[in-house]
Parts: sequence; C-alpha cells; structure tokens
Amino acid sequence: MVLVIIPLISWLHPASGVIRNGLGHWIFGFTKFIGWGNAIRAELWALVIGLQPAITNHCLHLIVEIDSKVVLELLNDSSLPTSHHLFPFVHCCRDLAGMLIKVKFVHTFWTPPAFVEPCFMANLAGACFTRRIGLAFAVGDCILYSLPS
Repeated sequence: MVLVIIPLISWLHPASGVIRNGLGHWIFGFTKFIGWGNAIRAELWALVIGLQPAITNHCLHLIVEIDSKVVLELLNDSSLPTSHHLFPFVHCCRDLAGMLIKVKFVHTFWTPPAFVEPCFMANLAGACFTRRIGLAFAVGDCILYSLPS
C-alpha cells in the first residue's frame, strides 16, 4: 500500500493524504484541520494521522510518499535532539511506522488534484453532502470520475 501525503496550499494548514493499494486504487482518504503552523508541521501531522488507519487495517508493507525533503531528513535523522521543537512529531511518526513490518519513506513531487482543497474547505465549514467521487491513478496522473448511483 502507498500513503500519499497531500500538500495543500492553504493558510489553514490541513493535514491530508490518501492510502492506495498496490494497483493505485483508493483505499482511504483523510483531511483534517490541524490549526496554525507551517507546512512541515502539517506534513508531520498528516503522516501521524495517515499511519493510524494503515496500522488499524493491518497493512504490512507501506510506501510513504512525501513531497518535503525536510520532513524526510527529520524522519531519517537518528541524531535529532530531543530538544528539537518537532521531535515529538518525528518520534510519534517513527513509533507508528515501527508498528508496521516494512515502511519506506520516499520523496515525490506531487500536486493535488483541483477537487481536494475545496473538499477540505467544505469539511471545515461543516458542509454536509455526499461526495460520491472515486479516484483512479494511472501513470502518476490523477483522474476524477463519478461513481454510479
């Protein structure tokens, strides 16, 4: 399975991502308002939130795609001091990743599809409506299609 941390360009700093299976089919998606902060904090929160359903659903092997090299460096830095302001997030991510048999963190350049940010804004505003959408991924492209009624 693949966990893709979705970078949303927003001053609200949502944490968001999707989990796909080995064929690229959507399994689980999430978006959550995490408050004020910066992009690095948002990506670490998204990783914490995204790893939890992977563990709950007994995912054994996981590839985590992150577009931030800074986040990858933090995760891979074994000498990160406990006094670092992001250490609690990094430590939590490492602990959660340790609950899976195999986790690989990879850097990727990824731009979210246009519908992702409006869905987050609707969630934040409390809009209640059914979002009957599905995702199909082909050769790195994201294609939006409607599910049948």
